[in-house]
Amino acid sequence: MDSVKVNALSKKFTISHEKEAIVRSILPSIFRPSHKEELWALRDITFDLKKGESLGVIGPNGAGKSVLLNVLAGITTPTTGDVRLSGKISTILTLGAGFHQELTGEENIFLNAAILGMSPKEIKQKFDSIVDFCGLDGFIDAPIQTYSTGMLMRLGFSIATHVDFDVLLVDEIISVGDIQFRKKSLDRLKEFGNEGKTIIFASQEVGLIREITDKAVYLRKGLIEGYGDSDKVTKMYEESAKRKKSIFLNEDSILDAIEKRKEVHSPDKVKGGWGSRSGTKDAEILDVSFLDKDKRKCAEFKTGEPLEVKVAYRANKEIMDPHFGVAIFRKDHLYCYGPNTRFDNLLIDKLTAGDSEFSIYFPYLSLSTGTYLVSVAIWEKEERYAYDLHHALYKMDINGKNDNVLFYQPYKEKTEIMRRSGETGLEYDIDIGVSDKQGREKHIFRTEDHLKISTKVMYDKKASDFSVKIYTEDSLLCFTMDRRLKSCLTGKTTAKIEFDIASLNLLTGRYYISAELRDKKGHSLKCKDKVKIFSVISEKEDHGAVYMEHKWGI
Repeated sequence: MDSVKVNALSKKFTISHEKEAIVRSILPSIFRPSHKEELWALRDITFDLKKGESLGVIGPNGAGKSVLLNVLAGITTPTTGDVRLSGKISTILTLGAGFHQELTGEENIFLNAAILGMSPKEIKQKFDSIVDFCGLDGFIDAPIQTYSTGMLMRLGFSIATHVDFDVLLVDEIISVGDIQFRKKSLDRLKEFGNEGKTIIFASQEVGLIREITDKAVYLRKGLIEGYGDSDKVTKMYEESAKRKKSIFLNEDSILDAIEKRKEVHSPDKVKGGWGSRSGTKDAEILDVSFLDKDKRKCAEFKTGEPLEVKVAYRANKEIMDPHFGVAIFRKDHLYCYGPNTRFDNLLIDKLTAGDSEFSIYFPYLSLSTGTYLVSVAIWEKEERYAYDLHHALYKMDINGKNDNVLFYQPYKEKTEIMRRSGETGLEYDIDIGVSDKQGREKHIFRTEDHLKISTKVMYDKKASDFSVKIYTEDSLLCFTMDRRLKSCLTGKTTAKIEFDIASLNLLTGRYYISAELRDKKGHSLKCKDKVKIFSVISEKEDHGAVYMEHKWGI
């Protein structure tokens, strides 16, 4: 029986960015100019725990660890998805939560334990044990506003672990205590596991996760990067942290990464085996279907629609540590995108003999108009060979705007008119800058980073449109961003036009920026061709040119 079951859990926060304080003080709230931003703290989180199992939640700051525990605890509600916890819940989430600063330690034991569901009789029975475990006997009559951080943690941990619970949720505050109490706490958590209680423990400390938990989930930016055995998942986290530290060492390391990808993406490599089937046949792919948003089989999609690739297969014997792959190519052999379960740190311990299926779901198919071929494969652990590889065997068509771009990159545009003048004899001019979210100039980004392209444009009434285009270094047009222009009737206009990309969907490579002013007939008035260069490094190993958000179904 599952003690904890989480299915497709997502949590969204809406952040309001209001204008300056003087505006807030003058205008009532209904008239306050503000910009609201959606932040997804968790996206499609799925896992389950049986009674007596323990789960470690690991990830960098801002990964969503604390949000996940707060949702599990019922402190905040999920935006979408289901959360089910069986039995009584006890929590140690925030230092000082449930404590009253002016009350003594003894009074706070009764207050906090009551909040956690203990009856007055039960609290009296366990009071001496709570005090003995936390080791604060000499301070128990002092107001807790005099307690240190470590003392607060001791008291909170002691109370929470004396509650008769079935599921214990612990945020990483256990690391606050001294060495002796920390060991005592770890021993206590291990005892609970032996007693059949379920523990979910969040921390950035790899050693603690390995010592306390059976399973682990690795979160990054609210998404599951890895889930499974604690040792394997924590190793993924460590390797990712090492890559992150070394990823921006120098331009040479970036160029090396780009060169390695070129070999995989070369047309000659892609063409090899095009339209064929190969492999050992220890596992066999039986059927591949493309499904639309209504789960209907389909071979034609529109840009922006969801796509699910569903694969039925048969394992002819038990296979250890396999992984699944799906790759999308344009009919001219361009490698668009190729994720697999190993790249996504999704651990598959084994395939048992018999029939089964897997799928990959893309909520937003960003590729532009064209005909595409899809490869599907079941690979050996290190991808030295395939059990079954269907290379570019499945065809689908995508319909959208026919403007020769590779894909559509979501962005926001903002224009500020800086100056209007009656001057004539205009020379058109364009200035381009690249920066991060805070406006700091950068030339190296990661996949899914925030990128801003700021332009200063000088034009007259002849100018109708302004566009910014992103190319790969070998001149592949990735995507275009456009802006209709407003001009004064005479003279010239100077405008600051900013294109804001909240999540950059390019994979590893070097890219160029071009910008162009056009008249109403589409003729070029001023063009700055490939004037800015920036690089993208992806922590993801995914092959291809464009990253597309996806979710595996195993």
